[in-house]
Amino acid sequence: MGDIEFYKLEGKELDPKELSIQNCISVKQLITDEDYLFFELIKCKKDDSGNEYLVFDVEPSIPQNPKIDIRKRERIGVKFLANEDGKPEIYALRKDFPSAPHINYSREDTPKNLCLSINLYEEEKHKWTAAKHLQRIHRWLSLTSKNKLHLDDQPLENVFFGSPDRVMLPSSFYDFKKPVDDLALEFVPIVDQKNRIVIVGLDQEVAKSYNINSDIKIKTITIDINEPIVHGIIDLQPNNLYGLHNHLKNFNINLLSRLQSRLFQANEKDLIGYKLLLVIRIPKKRTNEGEVEAYEIITFFSPRDLLEISVGLGIYRNGPRQVRSTINHTAVDNAKIIELSILNPSSILTTKEAALYNNIDSSDNIQLSAIGLGTLGSQIIINTIKAGQGRWKLIDKDKFLPHNAARHVLPSVYMGFPKSVALDAYIKRIFIEESISSPHEMDILQSDLETLSSTFSDSEYIFDFAASVAVSRRLSLDLNLEKPIISFFLNPKGDSLVLLSESDDKSIGLDCLEMEYYKSLYSVESLADHLNTEEGIRYAQSCRDISSRIPQFSVGIHSGIGSKKIIDILSKNESPQVCIWYLTDDLSVKMTDIKPSNYKVANNESWTVKVSEDLLAKIDSRRAEKLENETGGVLIGSFDHERHIVYAVDLIASPSDSDEYPTFYIRGTDGLKEQVTEIQEKTNNNLQYIGEWHSHPDGVALTPSDDDRKLFGWIKGYMKLESYPAIMVIVGEKRSNWYVSQVDNAIEFNIGS
Repeated sequence: MGDIEFYKLEGKELDPKELSIQNCISVKQLITDEDYLFFELIKCKKDDSGNEYLVFDVEPSIPQNPKIDIRKRERIGVKFLANEDGKPEIYALRKDFPSAPHINYSREDTPKNLCLSINLYEEEKHKWTAAKHLQRIHRWLSLTSKNKLHLDDQPLENVFFGSPDRVMLPSSFYDFKKPVDDLALEFVPIVDQKNRIVIVGLDQEVAKSYNINSDIKIKTITIDINEPIVHGIIDLQPNNLYGLHNHLKNFNINLLSRLQSRLFQANEKDLIGYKLLLVIRIPKKRTNEGEVEAYEIITFFSPRDLLEISVGLGIYRNGPRQVRSTINHTAVDNAKIIELSILNPSSILTTKEAALYNNIDSSDNIQLSAIGLGTLGSQIIINTIKAGQGRWKLIDKDKFLPHNAARHVLPSVYMGFPKSVALDAYIKRIFIEESISSPHEMDILQSDLETLSSTFSDSEYIFDFAASVAVSRRLSLDLNLEKPIISFFLNPKGDSLVLLSESDDKSIGLDCLEMEYYKSLYSVESLADHLNTEEGIRYAQSCRDISSRIPQFSVGIHSGIGSKKIIDILSKNESPQVCIWYLTDDLSVKMTDIKPSNYKVANNESWTVKVSEDLLAKIDSRRAEKLENETGGVLIGSFDHERHIVYAVDLIASPSDSDEYPTFYIRGTDGLKEQVTEIQEKTNNNLQYIGEWHSHPDGVALTPSDDDRKLFGWIKGYMKLESYPAIMVIVGEKRSNWYVSQVDNAIEFNIGS
């Protein structure tokens, strides 16, 4: 290869037969195989630590006029570590080997270290073969000669090599549209087992709120580069201030002059005792003609005192007087001895970044309210917040007790605190720069309506995790909220998650969705034992101090589903929903999606009646099937005595022993009691018998006949024993009269559109 100069690798030459490291032997065998082209072994070596080296020539595939100076024959050295656990290191041994993308950091006057993969060797070791290793070297050289190794869709190259040492900066540094003032930050240093440094930089007000006070005081000086640079080759890793200055001169940046100007403006008291963290923000583009594609933040730390650096750069202070000299040879010499360590910067997490990491659109500005911060609520809320969704009012009346930690998102350190206060504090430790939650220690059932209305007035959605019918009814019926209410709860065994969600237009209220959920429990076969209960566990002495037995893995699965549904609802909420997710024994999840019925609403002097449109359609269908005869059956529904509301949800058709004639109907009893009992058991008595219905033929008035009045008297006497109103419905062609509590005042519902 002529007069080309090569770097020499460590160690003494070794006969190939004396190699002992298996990967090294495998590569040597392949290179020396006469059928394996493009490679030629030059020598083998071994150093005093037992590491072995192969030196060989490679003939890459290069164009006639390569864009990067890769030769038709390149000499490569590969170092195999003695313990065989480490990644083989690949060196280009030609001394004038060009700077190129995808080269690892190496010291000056040492061979360039080629980067063949971004993956950790430990993750690839099980797939590593000699053939793949040599193919990657050949491919690296071939593509680099065409300047195609760094693909157009890959991120732009960094200005400098990375560093294992890290610094976390306030997110304001990453808003490249705004200048960043020089800041005195509280930096919390952390040293790991490999002596790598992690520095967490917090705004002093933020640090104060978390009682963080570090002995190490660091001041940031931020320098913005206005002209974008073209990304390119990393060929230098400066380790002192002058080296960084010299490199940035390539981009027409006079670092020492800028730094001197910033230090000159500072007060002496703001420099004493502070170390320097130099933050440089650079816009980058792919080509000279291209647009800015990215910004890069470069951070350098100096252990020197800022006042010492200031004096070294020619800024002299005498009391209030300051003198700044030009950047002379003395300043340059001083800059050469001001050590710098490059740190790998990251932004402190923001909600917008969290949404990006979760691969969803951010809804961080939408105001939400959450009621019930227990097992399910806390986990769904945290899942959703970590996805960058919403600003939350956290509402609960309870304290965080020891047993809660078994399934709650909070750890036991929060014992005794109100759940709302504790969860708010926990959230503030996720997004330490943003206030996205507020605690409200409030009892929904005991607070007055004015206070509740004021609390929810600015919320776009109200999420109810309280698992309380009383709470959901107060929200949906007493407050007249304009915004949708969405309720999540687990069944008693914790193997099912239930969602009752009002749509944005609130076309079906939460109370009616509740009725549709109850109806599904006996009409959908797979939900037959949905409300079966397990014996609870007593955690204290009060009669109500009993907690359910629900495994955390079940809560975890269902909370993930719940948070995903919230994200979907925040994006689009056009239809009311009743959904039930059931966790099977093999941990698969099955969903029952129930299309809820609309409800018609009317009232008399005593009661409001809410009737399912599906029920009206079913009554009409049963009547049509039996014409010219009359028919009937019983009504299934529920009573809200507090608010005097009757919910008519379903029917049981005419029993088989009923008498059905053109002029009269006598309802039978065959199997009726068993059907009603089954409905009550499967719905935990939330649905029950509420009254009777029968039809009149076409052309017959819907006013009660003498027989109808007798029937109503019987119903009234029967229901009086349970303190319920009598309900009788007479159905005609496309309309129905509902007699509730009184037989002479009908509530009329049309059937159909």
